Amino acid sequence: MFGNFDEQWRGSIDSGIPGFADRLATSLATFASERRIVDLEVRGISQLEDHARVEDYLTGIGIVESCRARRFAGDTVEYRLAVRGGSGRLAALLRDSAVVRAEAPSVVSDVLVYTFLPGGQGTGE
Repeated sequence: MFGNFDEQWRGSIDSGIPGFADRLATSLATFASERRIVDLEVRGISQLEDHARVEDYLTGIGIVESCRARRFAGDTVEYRLAVRGGSGRLAALLRDSAVVRAEAPSVVSDVLVYTFLPGGQGTGE
């Protein structure tokens, strides 16, 4: 385990070391990636505790350098995140989340749209 890097290898030591090195290099390339600003909208936040839970979850993701609530509208909060690797990398890490679920992508906006899952626990980073 290295940060959020968790990998298993089956095979000979001769093939395992180069394979591990390649995978580690790919992971580290994300850490060295340029920081990008990503807007993320989360719907279904009805209480302050929900907002705190989502914000704690997002800031706990290894590629997220910063996270702040930008706008509150009804049960929706828009967060602005500084992310190493951009929105695609963030979306991939959120794919198995038990805290938020992706909505259908919008062709009109660059904002990632998710729905809060009140009963889930923070996984999938």
